[in-house]
Amino acid sequence: MSVYKGKTVTIQVPAQRVADKFADLSRLQSSFSQLPEDQLKKIGELRLEPQAIVVNNPMAGELRFEIVERTPQRIAMVCGHPMQMGMNIDMAPNADDAQATDVTTSVDVDLPFFLKPILGPRMQYVADGFADMVSAIARAEKDSDAANA
Repeated sequence: MSVYKGKTVTIQVPAQRVADKFADLSRLQSSFSQLPEDQLKKIGELRLEPQAIVVNNPMAGELRFEIVERTPQRIAMVCGHPMQMGMNIDMAPNADDAQATDVTTSVDVDLPFFLKPILGPRMQYVADGFADMVSAIARAEKDSDAANA
């Protein structure tokens, strides 16, 4: 497996709340609808189920990521078809702000050696985009919570 680590982003939400938001992925639909149009186009057609994110991408086909681990330290999702792939969200308390969380995403993918030079840069792009997506979801949820207060 090749691991592509995304950039670390700081979100103004405690890790436990992030993990709680991923308890039922279908509840995140409103957060995804608030993502910028260009990010939605990069993701592809998206369907959220309680324990899975299903992405239909013209290049890769249907990718179903099911949650296999959910703690305040890590959320891990795996996809078994059409290729072995995992997406992880690692969370740690921010050293300067107790109400903030440092989030680092990663993509683990089983690429044949001859495809690594071609797809490796794309996988790094996916890992960085995944970090941006988690940050945008956290912002949307925080804004939604503030509006309801």
